[in-house]
Amino acid sequence: MATRLPTIEPLEESEDPHRWLQRFEICATLNDWKDDKKRNAFLALLGKRIFNLLADAVLPDKLDTKDFDTLSKLLTKEVKGEKSVIASRYEFHKAKQENNEDIATYSRRLKQLSEACKFTDSADRLRDQFIFGLQSKEILRKLLSEKIEDLTWDRVTAVAAACETVQRGEKDMTGLNVLQMRQTSGRPQKGSEAGRKRSQKPTSEDKNAKQVTCYCCGKPGHLKSECRFKSLKCDSCGKLGHLRSVCRASKTKAERHRESSRVRLVLQSPSMEKCEEDQCDKIFSMTTSKQRILRTVSINGTSVEMVFDTGADASLVSKHSFEQLSQRTDVMPADRTFKDYQGCAVPLFGKSIVTVQFNGITTQLPIFIVDRPGAPNIYGLEWMHALEPHLNIYQVTHFEAHLVLKDEARPVFLKPRPIPYGIRESVKQELDRLESEGILKKIDQSEWATPIVVVRKQSGKIRICGDYKVTVNKSLCDMVSTTPCIEDVLSQLGGAKIFSVLDLTNAYLQLPVDDASGSILTLSTPFGLYQPKALAYGVKQAPAIFQGYMDKLLASEKNVVSYQDDILIYGKTEQEHDNQINVVTRILQENNVVVNYQKSALKRSRVKFLGLDIGSEGICPAEDKMEAIRSLADPRSVKELRSFLGLAEFYSRFIKNLSTIKEPLAKLVRQDEEWRWGPMEQSAFQLIKTSICESKVIKPFDPSDSITRLTTDASPYGLGAVLEQSKGPVMFISKTLSKPERNYAQIEREALGIIWAVKRLHKYLYARKFVLVTDHHPLKYIFDPAKSLNSLASARIQRWAISLASYDYTVECRRSEEIPVADALSRLTSTSADNEQFDVSTVQDTVLNMPVDKKEIRRQSLRDPTMRKLFAQVKHGWTVRGKNQLPEFSRLQSEFSIEDGILYRGIRIIIPTVLRDQVLRTLHDGHLGAEKMKSIARQCVWWPSVDADIQQRAKACKDCQQQKDHAKSEWIPWPQETEKWSRVHIDYAGPFNNGKYCLIMIDAYSKWAEVHLMSSTTTEETILRLRRTFAQEGVPLTLVSDNGPQFTSKHMENWLQSIGCKHILTPPYHPRSNGQAERFVRDLKATSEQHSRKAACRPT
Repeated sequence: MATRLPTIEPLEESEDPHRWLQRFEICATLNDWKDDKKRNAFLALLGKRIFNLLADAVLPDKLDTKDFDTLSKLLTKEVKGEKSVIASRYEFHKAKQENNEDIATYSRRLKQLSEACKFTDSADRLRDQFIFGLQSKEILRKLLSEKIEDLTWDRVTAVAAACETVQRGEKDMTGLNVLQMRQTSGRPQKGSEAGRKRSQKPTSEDKNAKQVTCYCCGKPGHLKSECRFKSLKCDSCGKLGHLRSVCRASKTKAERHRESSRVRLVLQSPSMEKCEEDQCDKIFSMTTSKQRILRTVSINGTSVEMVFDTGADASLVSKHSFEQLSQRTDVMPADRTFKDYQGCAVPLFGKSIVTVQFNGITTQLPIFIVDRPGAPNIYGLEWMHALEPHLNIYQVTHFEAHLVLKDEARPVFLKPRPIPYGIRESVKQELDRLESEGILKKIDQSEWATPIVVVRKQSGKIRICGDYKVTVNKSLCDMVSTTPCIEDVLSQLGGAKIFSVLDLTNAYLQLPVDDASGSILTLSTPFGLYQPKALAYGVKQAPAIFQGYMDKLLASEKNVVSYQDDILIYGKTEQEHDNQINVVTRILQENNVVVNYQKSALKRSRVKFLGLDIGSEGICPAEDKMEAIRSLADPRSVKELRSFLGLAEFYSRFIKNLSTIKEPLAKLVRQDEEWRWGPMEQSAFQLIKTSICESKVIKPFDPSDSITRLTTDASPYGLGAVLEQSKGPVMFISKTLSKPERNYAQIEREALGIIWAVKRLHKYLYARKFVLVTDHHPLKYIFDPAKSLNSLASARIQRWAISLASYDYTVECRRSEEIPVADALSRLTSTSADNEQFDVSTVQDTVLNMPVDKKEIRRQSLRDPTMRKLFAQVKHGWTVRGKNQLPEFSRLQSEFSIEDGILYRGIRIIIPTVLRDQVLRTLHDGHLGAEKMKSIARQCVWWPSVDADIQQRAKACKDCQQQKDHAKSEWIPWPQETEKWSRVHIDYAGPFNNGKYCLIMIDAYSKWAEVHLMSSTTTEETILRLRRTFAQEGVPLTLVSDNGPQFTSKHMENWLQSIGCKHILTPPYHPRSNGQAERFVRDLKATSEQHSRKAACRPT
């Protein structure tokens, strides 16, 4: 049976010839059409008009004389027309997403347009044009917020398609994001789109509003004003404007509650207009919650359920609720505008004056009508003051602050201070207002009285404070404040992308005080005595009390930081942030904590907190603070300069070179320095301001980041360090060296820089692995945790190396050019940490028993040219020239240090040339011989040829030669131990008759013996027994043994080194050196043999 080969349809005029040719090539390959057969098939599949078009184009030739390639090119040119690359690119760059065009269609159209553009970077061009042509601003913001390296073509189209799907779902549920809110009344709202004429044609958004549900009939696609049932009477409630199927009066209260919960008035809608901050009032509590407080109020004779909201400036009802009132009142244009916490304008139908009855009070109050379906009714501050005048909405519940006085405290009563006549009436009005709001209570007498201080606000209003520093504060006990450290706050923000900051209204005034504390805070005014009912500003214990209260409220919440009256909420995802802010607001509402939403920032990618800009990209100084710094005037006194330097120090974590720039200014604030403000100081002052305002963005510390790097460096006068993670720098720190520290050798300054930085950043580095980077090569081996401690290093460096043992780190060495930040910080240092204390204890004073005076060594060292050069190299760092001039010293550069003006190699003093002969004579006293003289010299003195000089001196002495020939070794006892189990002698005894061995351990101090019966004497078995004994008795400082293979093995050496135990081997063939153990072995063997003989004589 023949196989049917595939074919294609003839080319039509409307079809793209490029695509048709691609299909033809595939068909020709499958049918094995070649040469003439391929050409003939091509011509046969052309339509009549296209065939004639090609035939005319090749005249006077015929089509069958041309090959396929020529005809295919001719087809493209004649049918589609040849377009230049420039024209194709112009058309490509003009392409935008059209109305009602989905993402998939838009992306395909762009790809088709790019085919003729011949881009070399087509992927990037496609991506960029796709983003630039998007219609949705939400999708555009989402894509622009991502990193450019992550924005591939596939990523861009996938994100856009996902956002489009979410938007389509939101439209289906609410219809709010496609509906431009319009007024349905002839009374326009000021500044709104509803004020336009009704005859105006509907916009494209109105036409597209197909998902809006009409609450007259319940059907989608139109508004109430367009509904044909808007004039019908409901069969259930008898009111006009809706059908029985959607009548809310016929539904139960629970059903109405569920229905109203479907729509959140705070839903952000792209079509909602933004309003200016100073022209809008805030409406926040627009969500439904089980914990919300409700008020049932009679409005024009109709009971209306309203949400009690201290965050709303006015009271509002939905248009539907207003139409349900039994008595309708006139609606006038709204004279105020409102916006929710996301900054979106709330659409208003208008304003009306209604008669309100609640709590036995009847009055007429204004109410604003919201033109949005499902909007809840809001009982705001304006109605609260009118209907519940004795309700103190600004004080928390279930808490009273109590002030603790010292035992010796005595009441202080000060008379009121005079008030200028110009503000006297304003002060009286403010006191009356505070009294009417329940914040102050007027009293007749009190043991305590504090005069008031009047402060004028920027708005022109006044604030009344008490000058408690002259009365109460001196008598209050000190309290420990739990206000978090800024470093601790910033370290929690790693990975956070969405932030909110809640500002609490009149923070301290929200905390009520008990009667005893209120009487202590009594204010003395020209109008009488006033007792505060709330915690007052200026009280010493107020910050600690308020912070403690907020910590107690939010102690169990994650991703929340409370810093006095500011609450920072953050999340790595939008859902995590939203869940947390809902929990926090619920807690605040339950405890009646009032939030000032006008000063709050909600759901932002970047917020201001504690004077810093905090965002997902990092942390930097707040821009408004930078403006204030730029406008600072030159300081005119030491006090003003100290204040400026304190401000600069606050931002030092962001500036890699701040500390050095401020060195000229730091000198002026030191004691005994004359105030001289010259060009150098002026230049430093301006540079500091510029450096702060152009500071680098740092990243919050991320505990989950596997890469943590600490880079340090030191200069002759300062230390610097940078803490970094994979995303960038976390913190810059620097420190000025004290006078004693500046005399350290360069290697010791570098080591001090490491120790200081590790201790300064202990909270970031402890219990985590990090990389320690230095540009000083010898320190890589001295501080390397995998290597043993260098015994020739100075005692100070040895102690520092031991102090690093509790950290998990590795050491890298890089050139100074590769760590420019740390290098700059060390040279541009800070004076803020001059009072930090570090281990500066010296080595053992070796010169006490020296034959020459300490002062003489120091004096001759300064006179010796070689010693002077060595001093310079050791103090300031080794240079190539220095290494060439001092080759015999340069190979030992990591072992040199300076202590009290004297050069040391390790713990050995380097002797100047003129004093070396005197030292040799002293060593030669007693004619001890060359080896003994060398042994003594190795404990206290050194110069490059010291061993050769000693050898030469001994050779020239006849007595020393005789001592060398005839001297017997002198018995030297072990030093007397002062603590038990500090030196332990061990040895093996055996084998005995049963084939067993005894491992013997003798404490040199108490002579206590530990004996373990062993079947094997291998290293592993020996270590096992030693481990068990050390676990009971402790690890000795020194372990003495002979040269048995189990004691000299590498395994034994590594184990003892790991536990910090020094191992001493006795000389071969000299058992007396381990006499403690050897004597016990002898006694044990004798006892064993005697026991064996007795056992043999005992009758069986």
